[in-house]
Amino acid sequence: MVVGLLVLLFLTTVLDRTWPLAAICATDPCKEAREWVSSTITVIVIVAGLGQYWQAQQWKRAEFVADEMKSFFAQTGVRKAMVMIDWGTRNINLFENDSTDPKTWPLVSRRLQSDALLPHPLRKERGGAVDAVQAEAVDSDLAGFSFEEVAIRDAFDAFLDGLERFASHVENGLLAPRDLRPYLGYWIDDIARPTNDAADGEWACSLLAYIAFYRYTGVRALFQAFGHDITPEGALFAGFLRQVADRSRAEQFVELFSRTAAQARSLSQD
Repeated sequence: MVVGLLVLLFLTTVLDRTWPLAAICATDPCKEAREWVSSTITVIVIVAGLGQYWQAQQWKRAEFVADEMKSFFAQTGVRKAMVMIDWGTRNINLFENDSTDPKTWPLVSRRLQSDALLPHPLRKERGGAVDAVQAEAVDSDLAGFSFEEVAIRDAFDAFLDGLERFASHVENGLLAPRDLRPYLGYWIDDIARPTNDAADGEWACSLLAYIAFYRYTGVRALFQAFGHDITPEGALFAGFLRQVADRSRAEQFVELFSRTAAQARSLSQD
């Protein structure tokens, strides 16, 4: 179509001095009409070209998103995190052993996830594993966490790191939230969905606390773009916090973020 319009534009502009066009358009009104037609065709050609360019850019964007998502979902940590998000209790191959029998894999419950996702200062305050299954040395931030709990944290780190990357694409204008919703909408909405199940509520509270404490600011911005305020000051976090059965743990969450907010204010004043 564009080639045909270019040919027509050529005939109306380049050949206008040859016979019979010169003979036919010898009067000024005719010349003006011919120039008007030529200008119109030029505009049509430009608009058609821009349309094709825009369509090509949309295809490139779609291909970029598809490639990014393929890489994201191919990560074993991401896949394990999504299983944990989707299921309250499930046998998961946390350590990637060779066994194909799920019964030999660790049984991961909401309770185990909630404990694993505690910010490490709270875990140290509450005390953790002290026997041979402890994953890290006593002077490590992961002291007190079991091997299973560390593997759970690693899986969620992979998932959240991916969301951070997508959030940076949105912030830079490379992508829009609507480009990501077909791929990530289910998982983001599932995490932020209010629940009447106390175990799910406590798990969500721990995960949102994990996101806030370890400064996954891009993740918080991405949730906000999807319509969910997951900040510790928001109503969603407060609702999950009320479902924490262990009230001492709930109080520790409040104290932790009160201290964190005070430290942030102090740094901003300095």
